Amino acid sequence: MSDARQVFEHGEHNVRLLSLEPKAATGSSPSPPPKPLLVASPTEEGEYPTLVFLHGYLLYNSFYSQLLHHVASHGFIIVAPQLYLVAGSDCGAEIQSAAAVVEWLADGLIHVLPEHVKSDLSKLAIGGHSRGGKVAFALALGHAKTTLEFSALIGVDPIDGMDKGKQTGPPILTYIPRSFDLKMAALVIGSGLGELKKCPLFPACAPKGVNHQDFFDECRPPAYHFVAKEYGHQDMLDDETRGVRGKATYCLCKKGTSRKPMRAFVGGAMVAFMKSYLEGDTQFLTAIVDDPQISPVELSIATSLELGNQPHLPLARSLRSELVSRMTAGGRRVTVCAKTTVVSMTPVRQGKTYPLSALDHAMGRHTLRLVFYYRPGPTMDKFKLKESLSEVLSQYPAVTGRLAREEEEGGGRGGWVVKCNDAGVRLAEARARVTLDEWLRSADDEEEMELAYWEPMDADPFIWSPFYVQITEFEDKAIAIGLSCPHMHADPTCAILLVRAWSDAHRRDCVVYPPFLHAPAFFPRPQPNPSSPLLSFKSSSTPATHKKGRMSSATFVFSDAAVKSCLADAGLPLDSSPFDALSALFWTRIARASAPEPDAPLGLADLTLCIDFRKRMHAPLPHGFYGNAYHFYPARADLGSGLEHVAAELRRHAAAIREEDFWEAVEWVHERRPGRREGDPPFPMYGPELTCMQMDHQPFAYGAAFEKDGGRPAHMTCRVRGVEGAGLVLVMTAAEEGAARQVVVTLPEEVADSICQDDAIMKYVPVVMFAPSTISRS
Repeated sequence: MSDARQVFEHGEHNVRLLSLEPKAATGSSPSPPPKPLLVASPTEEGEYPTLVFLHGYLLYNSFYSQLLHHVASHGFIIVAPQLYLVAGSDCGAEIQSAAAVVEWLADGLIHVLPEHVKSDLSKLAIGGHSRGGKVAFALALGHAKTTLEFSALIGVDPIDGMDKGKQTGPPILTYIPRSFDLKMAALVIGSGLGELKKCPLFPACAPKGVNHQDFFDECRPPAYHFVAKEYGHQDMLDDETRGVRGKATYCLCKKGTSRKPMRAFVGGAMVAFMKSYLEGDTQFLTAIVDDPQISPVELSIATSLELGNQPHLPLARSLRSELVSRMTAGGRRVTVCAKTTVVSMTPVRQGKTYPLSALDHAMGRHTLRLVFYYRPGPTMDKFKLKESLSEVLSQYPAVTGRLAREEEEGGGRGGWVVKCNDAGVRLAEARARVTLDEWLRSADDEEEMELAYWEPMDADPFIWSPFYVQITEFEDKAIAIGLSCPHMHADPTCAILLVRAWSDAHRRDCVVYPPFLHAPAFFPRPQPNPSSPLLSFKSSSTPATHKKGRMSSATFVFSDAAVKSCLADAGLPLDSSPFDALSALFWTRIARASAPEPDAPLGLADLTLCIDFRKRMHAPLPHGFYGNAYHFYPARADLGSGLEHVAAELRRHAAAIREEDFWEAVEWVHERRPGRREGDPPFPMYGPELTCMQMDHQPFAYGAAFEKDGGRPAHMTCRVRGVEGAGLVLVMTAAEEGAARQVVVTLPEEVADSICQDDAIMKYVPVVMFAPSTISRS
């Protein structure tokens, strides 16, 4: 992390600042510059990438001396022309003057650089601040022709006039998203306070409608957008800016050394961006996007708009068209077009941590993937969704934090703890080339997971985001919201309620089930009794029922009438929970599909059942308890005795659960937690035997409505990754109310194929969705 922050500090190079006037050209400099210049360059021998940087409206290039010095110290040459002293509203002359300076570089720059210092003009960037940022965009868009080609573009709080409809000529913004045909990477830096009026006598320096946000919205990938939350439009200027114009900047923004953090951030971001796209060193830019906390100022936006799923890669012009064509090749219908880090709106108290419990650690082999589907609605807008997500994250400090290891006495490696550092969650924006109804009819199990973006833990967990959110827009403007996270961070109830809380915040309603972060909830009792034969078996077993191979998933949606018919066939009252009947049905049919011979008799078999224990304890926990609170317990039945017998046995086992059993299991995993027994790595909790999980006890998922009037999910899916052995069956509520249920299975591939065509299941006429691609759903 210290290496990533070094771009915000002074670099290793000594720097010379040289002021040049056009009339100062002599025999040693036969080609005079067309405009006065301030040139910052390293003094050590070498060939360096070059940046042409354009000043803001009515400002002097000398006001940027400290910023240019910072950038040059990292191995760049910066040429900052003084384009004018007095200017009107039209920028046409400035654009032509800036183009003339660029043309001068090839013949003239070499003569003004220190001895043995050369400019590598094949690595040329154009940038500018304020109105100079607009001029930089104009040059990049070809408003004036230059012989030299640019490879990168930087806009520092660019503006295009006084307001939308009041743009200065020539107007650059078109207000058509992604309309800029730049053919190069772009960095847009904004100021959080620039759009606010500092003084009643002056307009805002960077008004909404013509500022950084509008420029970024029109950039195509690759592009980056950083916004310094508490700084103004001119806060990257020198500590001291002389003269009337310099003093005026004090009235509008900060002054003196209070400008240093913003200047360090702007300089560091410029350095990181140019290192990535001029030199191919992506580590610094990647670090800022992935962990905005490393910035010396608080960022309200840290967005990367990237080509497909290839983040932060420097792309040569000759490869860009090839890469874009690959993104849509091969029939893929989902394209990730941007990645963003969303931080909480309210900062977390410094130093706050949240240790993961022993139950959390037990789920270390698994991840959760959730997808919520929504019909089009007036407030289902990705920008509004990101804003409400930022609001609700203020209540979830553990979600926006980063994982680290606790330090044990003696220097041993301890358990995981969340450093609640407001690093944010990663958000992917995607498009699906299909309508929602077409998707629900045709997507297979693997394709659905393209709606829930996920990246495995990095070698350095402290810069890895445990939570990933994906917002996918379909052709009919329907929306899918995907959530992915490590199972050791959250169980299905916890993950679903995060989305539910987000929907409450989006509607500006109170959060019905607020998060309850209470790490001691599952600390062992004063006199623990660690015992769990089931978990002991799991920890010492390898999948034996099936060879470890590819698992497939499918979703079965049963209507209210179909579930009631199944309850009757199972001999259960119609007002009882459908979980026992549906679990019995799928258990027996999966056992039949797994039998070595089609006609082999079914006999005594074992099953693991999994239930949410939050409300089953003597001192119940709130539904919003953050973390894992599911209990795994064994069941046994003679599968050859029929559906009614199996359902009755499941019901009997559920009624016999004691709170003591739960606490003994908690204390058993506590004895195995990291730092206690280093030889006990996490084992699969879902396997080797078949597991049935009850998730229909509360209608949480379909209560996640983002619209004021209705707007419930059209469908919702939950998957657990890392399932082994015989597989997993999830019984959940369905979009249809009443007894309707959906069953999501994850099974060995050949068993899943069989279950999707099983006559005993098809008897209840389920809608089969997201089945393996080998299954026909005609």
